[in-house]
Amino acid sequence: MKKTLIFAFFLLGAAPRGYAQTLDAELARLKTNLALVVYSGAVEERSLWSPRSDYVACRVMGKWIGVSLHNLALTPDRWHGKRVGLLKSSAAPHELSADELSLFRAASEVQPILIRTRAGTRYALQPEGEGSVLVATRADGQIRRLWSSGGEPCYSLSLSPDEKYLACLGERSGLLLTKIE
Repeated sequence: MKKTLIFAFFLLGAAPRGYAQTLDAELARLKTNLALVVYSGAVEERSLWSPRSDYVACRVMGKWIGVSLHNLALTPDRWHGKRVGLLKSSAAPHELSADELSLFRAASEVQPILIRTRAGTRYALQPEGEGSVLVATRADGQIRRLWSSGGEPCYSLSLSPDEKYLACLGERSGLLLTKIE
């Protein structure tokens, strides 16, 4: 009985107490700035952030699902040749209520391919072959290429309210977070 309950706990996406960490801690542990937190080709439309940047949400098959960024576990994986943390478990992803969805929408700025921080850094998804490349251009004009999607189209940039993360959707992969701080 006990084994069945623990197994069901993992199937529901929850991690045992003391096992999960913050997104920052997990990315540092894996030595990467990329996390694939919803791995699904069924992710639609765009991503949204909670006002405190502690949840990210996306629409999967018509339902808005929130994922906690303060209680998750990532496993090392590869995404188009780059090291990425793949969501292994999170504190019970849940469907957003209408009130939560309204708050997330108000807190989120979503742009198709270009977004700017308060410090003036611009982040842009630029076409590269059949895929996309994420490029950062600082206010002083310095340009840095953050990653390439290896032929997978990416779209719908969304900057977290605390300006630590960018979210975008990969057409085949799902919801990808990039730590930009």
